[in-house]
Amino acid sequence: ELENEFDLLKLRWSAREERDATVLYPEAPGATKLLAVLGPDEHLLSYFLGTERSFLFSVNRHEVKVYVLPPRHQLEEKIQLFLRLQKHVTDGDSQLLDQVLITARQELYSLLLAPAEGDFAPGSTLVIAPDGLLHRLPFGYLRDDQGYLLEKNELFTTPSLQILGYLRERAKAQRLVAGDQVGGILAIGCAGQPEEGQGNSERVHLFTDAPVTRLPHADEEAWRLAELFDGAVILTGNAANEQTIRSGVLAEADIIHIAAHSYADERDTRRSYIVLNRPLESGDAPAGQNDGLLQWHEIIALEMNASLVTLASCRSGGGMLTSGEGITGLTQAFLHAGSRCVLATLTDVPDQDTGWVMDCFYRELQQGSTAATALRTAQLAALTESGGQGQRLLGTGFVLIGDGSVTHAGARPKGLGPVSWGAIVFCLFIAAVPVARRWRGQK
Repeated sequence: ELENEFDLLKLRWSAREERDATVLYPEAPGATKLLAVLGPDEHLLSYFLGTERSFLFSVNRHEVKVYVLPPRHQLEEKIQLFLRLQKHVTDGDSQLLDQVLITARQELYSLLLAPAEGDFAPGSTLVIAPDGLLHRLPFGYLRDDQGYLLEKNELFTTPSLQILGYLRERAKAQRLVAGDQVGGILAIGCAGQPEEGQGNSERVHLFTDAPVTRLPHADEEAWRLAELFDGAVILTGNAANEQTIRSGVLAEADIIHIAAHSYADERDTRRSYIVLNRPLESGDAPAGQNDGLLQWHEIIALEMNASLVTLASCRSGGGMLTSGEGITGLTQAFLHAGSRCVLATLTDVPDQDTGWVMDCFYRELQQGSTAATALRTAQLAALTESGGQGQRLLGTGFVLIGDGSVTHAGARPKGLGPVSWGAIVFCLFIAAVPVARRWRGQK
């Protein structure tokens, strides 16, 4: 009732506000301008699920191809079956289910990717613009007879080509304002602070009544970033609270990593939140502004200019499926607030094992790789670690949303160290010996 009353108040307030029609209804960009959003090595796969038939738009900088797909109900029925099967395989040990899941991955690849696979080359970057239930699908782990898609291409997800263009234009404007200032790393670890006598449970989720257990490796995950990146700011324990985050600390960070519990509501976006630590003393903070829950509407109001926000928590990439907007949840809130890209998860991820994937990911970012390249490297490492059994991988749940071409502003690209230079000099010396002998003989 309070939410409905709040919506009514907003509508009444909007009715009194004078609005410029050109701002309310901006002119749609033309096809040429939209296609120019894509980089030379990027290829867009945009989906539209329809009642009678669906469409796949295969797009590069020069042309658009259209492929007809089965109707929405047929595709979503197969996707729902796949998602249920994936959860059973993750929870159990059945080898039979493993094989069934591989078959399901192949079937979805055949339906969703095979029609356009001749349009993009191996090694190119795929930009996926999903529709409907496709937002919950880990495209990189769909496969054909040759292997998983991520073994051939790096990829990231974006709500639409127009939004991708907006994110890139906004980033240019942010760089003009910031000048040569290089943003740093901010890592927030919320392991939780259980009260005496409550065991591992500190509180319950606001809208689910589910217990919020401690995340013993969350603080450790945050501190590992301090080992990788010089000058990283680490907030754990009492410092990882809502009031600190509201103080403007996010505005200076280029990469923001949040290791905490989160909840993305699939029925009401406003009920999505991140569970932070409660301070020992609330101080003078207004009621509700330091309650340990950073809610969806509070995230949107934050000031940030980050290239990347990582939400290292279970199902942080979930939310409510909205017609025309895709998933509205925590990832959308961070994109609105000023981030260019969000790394989130589509599934439950083990607290301890998440750190392993994050280490691989951030080491690549530190060397100057794009977020899409870094995630693919981490997922390929997981493939190798598991012997190719992708359905049991830690990396299957991770997805990049927004602009996966982002890099860390303070990265240190791979260079030639003393050992490399020594090897080069040695090779040049060896190559020069026969040349010198030949020159003496001629003389």
